[in-house]
Amino acid sequence: YEINKFTLPEKARAQARELLNGTTELEISTDITLNVLNIHDETISNIFVSNTNNNFTLMLSPDEEYLLFFNKLGYMFYSKIIKTSMQEDLIVEVKPLEAGQRMRLNDIYLNKQSNDFSHESSIVLNSFVSFLQFNPHTRIIISANNELLEMLYDYIVRSGIREDRISKQEISGNEIFYEIN
Repeated sequence: YEINKFTLPEKARAQARELLNGTTELEISTDITLNVLNIHDETISNIFVSNTNNNFTLMLSPDEEYLLFFNKLGYMFYSKIIKTSMQEDLIVEVKPLEAGQRMRLNDIYLNKQSNDFSHESSIVLNSFVSFLQFNPHTRIIISANNELLEMLYDYIVRSGIREDRISKQEISGNEIFYEIN
């Protein structure tokens, strides 16, 4: 029998992949693991990044969206929705969890038809809630415009985070930040 004469089932066939390069900006000297969640099928892959190099390469299916996130006890939460069509290299910020540290919450958008968070934004917010659950003594200040601020606060509280752990600060613009209180 010749192996190349058999027709492989669809799931066993090789799939196209694209490479996406990135680097970590570490404020600490440690190895880290990044998580990559396929937004379509919600499978998670883990990427080990050595502190001696800080560079990484992701091998991703074309035309898919992924959530790249970092969630480790004692460190700030970072996330970004990525696509293989991105032209620039990724830069992942890794900061220790300390009072006064501030990070941007990326990729939080409203679905205009339903006046609720988009599917992708819900995935980001669920990961952020996991960060808060993983760090149960952490208190945060959420900064956003008034409309988003109330929706974010309600979403996080409905997800099981106590109200006394979250403070709100209204700012102008469309960016969203969280700060360790």
